[in-house]
Amino acid sequence: MSYTGSDLNEKAFVGALLHLPPGRVTALGQLVHEAELSDPRLRVVFKIALDLAAKGEQPDPAKVHGAARTSGAVVNQNLPSLASLLVDLLTNCPNPFAAEYYGRNVLEASLRRRVVAVATRLMQAAEDSSLEALCGVIEESTTSLALATQRLALAPLIGVV
Repeated sequence: MSYTGSDLNEKAFVGALLHLPPGRVTALGQLVHEAELSDPRLRVVFKIALDLAAKGEQPDPAKVHGAARTSGAVVNQNLPSLASLLVDLLTNCPNPFAAEYYGRNVLEASLRRRVVAVATRLMQAAEDSSLEALCGVIEESTTSLALATQRLALAPLIGVV
């Protein structure tokens, strides 16, 4: 399977969480939000890692796997593939201490996906909607993109220690 740069940054970011102490994981959860990850499997690992860190627990692969099993976040037949993913994330994270860098790249990729989605939605609204509905879509899209752009601009300023 080939990965894009955005896939690799997402995997490196989530993989870094498996190496880092709970306080740092929690802070990184303020930098990147679950919805900004394009891979649903990584969203599950991300959410579980944040939940463990919020309890003061190190989100290592064994604890993430156990939490996925006991919480029902992953159905039993998918637990072996989750284990494989966790090993892949843990062993293939180039540098866990560069998590902020990977997180910023995840934000940038998310913004780019959002721009494409907004462009498609605007094009569809321009072709098929009333002027009033089109203006609503434009306003909503502008707000959404402005917020995403602002988060990306502030990302390097978030104090993660």
